[in-house]
Amino acid sequence: MRTPLPNRRKAITSKVKAQNRSVFIGVGLTADNKLGELFIDASKCGSTLQSVFASWATLISVQLQMEVTWADIMASQKDFIYSDASGIMLAVFTEVSAIEADLQFEANEAEVRGNRT
Repeated sequence: MRTPLPNRRKAITSKVKAQNRSVFIGVGLTADNKLGELFIDASKCGSTLQSVFASWATLISVQLQMEVTWADIMASQKDFIYSDASGIMLAVFTEVSAIEADLQFEANEAEVRGNRT
């Protein structure tokens, strides 16, 4: 079952560089601060590559909303990530993995603070 995202939600925007190209990554969060959607803006990569990134981000977003874990998504996309000659996909996955780790750390910290009271 697909989990609907709230109409207003938090987001994290990050910039990565791969082979002298800047790529902006947007991550929308669910109500409980988990990854809920992914946007990739590779503005100077050409229209074909932009379309590939947009379609790929949509696929990832639907998987996240179907409660597929980030680790499972990474495992399923491994061949696709490493076949990208430009290295952009690997840079995107590395950055989103870092964001996911930060969100997990914040959730664990909040849980520890909640248990202390």
